[in-house]
Amino acid sequence: MENKRYKQRRIIEEIEQTVYDRYVMPHMAMVPDYFLRYWDLAELIYDYFELPFNKPTLTKPEEFEALKVKIKEVPDANE
Repeated sequence: MENKRYKQRRIIEEIEQTVYDRYVMPHMAMVPDYFLRYWDLAELIYDYFELPFNKPTLTKPEEFEALKVKIKEVPDANE
């Protein structure tokens, strides 16, 4: 039961921090990264309900370069 209460509190804290930052950060010339916050909140919720969760990762520069090479190799359908 304590573990569930802790998880609930973490979800609430994440939401409260996001709302706070939404109003405060622009006054400091900053913008919160909602993409990362969304996935952090989703991870907490999945953990609370004890569901499996695969958090996406950002693409590494070398993976991005490899994708660009693959795209260049594919023939264009418009030609």
